[in-house]
Amino acid sequence: GATPGARVTAAGYRASASAEVINFERTPVASIDGWIWTVYHRFPFVDPGYTEVGFASARGATSANTDNTMEFARGGGNAPTLDHVVVFPFPGQTDVPTTFQGNLEGPTPPVPESTHRWPSGTVITLTFPSTHFTVTSHRILDDDTMPVEHSLFTAATSSNSDVQRLSTRVAFMYPDTPLRSGIEYLVEVHATVDGEDWQKTWAFTTR
Repeated sequence: GATPGARVTAAGYRASASAEVINFERTPVASIDGWIWTVYHRFPFVDPGYTEVGFASARGATSANTDNTMEFARGGGNAPTLDHVVVFPFPGQTDVPTTFQGNLEGPTPPVPESTHRWPSGTVITLTFPSTHFTVTSHRILDDDTMPVEHSLFTAATSSNSDVQRLSTRVAFMYPDTPLRSGIEYLVEVHATVDGEDWQKTWAFTTR
């Protein structure tokens, strides 16, 4: 099939929703890492609308040429509901990468707002239970409680067409410059979700 939907259908799966990610890492573990620490390729992993996944890897003529594909789908029925905001990196997560080379992802996410260049710091996402949310304040603090300059994007506020199309329930942000290794960073976000106040503070530690 020429499209993700066509490939799902050709495999005999009747999907009411589907998505696909592809990369060329050498191992399955490296493939998952390659997807989960990006912006757009992370979205299917945190979308509760997909209830089943499949992974395939096809090795080419050399060990460096491996095509990896992961399919996300739901066979039928309504999408499961989400009753809370899901954040990633998750609270207490360790071994978080210090950088994100956004110009290597396709489509390319918006460039960091203060530096206008890559790499940025690691990608932080918030998946909301509704499209009706507004982020009212957000901070990233280092281990000295110093603010880390960063950029935040949502479908409602971005002029980038890829952000508008792919992230209607997701807010994502990244520090405008790489993070330091072995440091615990604190994230604070306040928002309104379906007219109700919401806030969360959590920490993660870089590798």
